[in-house]
Amino acid sequence: MRRRALLSTVACGSTALLTGCNFRSPDTEIDITARNDSSRAITLDLFFKRGTDETVYSTHYELDSGKADESKQFTGQPDRVYAILDESEVAVKRFVPTPCSGTNTVPVGVSYGEQHGLHIGTACSQ
Repeated sequence: MRRRALLSTVACGSTALLTGCNFRSPDTEIDITARNDSSRAITLDLFFKRGTDETVYSTHYELDSGKADESKQFTGQPDRVYAILDESEVAVKRFVPTPCSGTNTVPVGVSYGEQHGLHIGTACSQ
């Protein structure tokens, strides 16, 4: 009798633990656009991080002068993006990755120009 009660408890507990794993929030698609509005070629390194240590995604761009742009995508849940221009200028943006209405996508734009410097913007996110 006790054996059945013990097996029932263990089975229910294991089922509850496994079921809980399925309730993880889905990852968000991050759509990155990097743009160079300056009159010179630039290099741009981006690091998308979560928490203090985890790098979710990183990428490197080499952009020609005059409105050059390039897009990339990845899936994850970052809460910060670091942009490093020519290994010398840094910008950091904290954000809550909130997808745009009706999608699972968060647009992130990083741009550089002589007038506005290095800028990071997110659409639909805070």
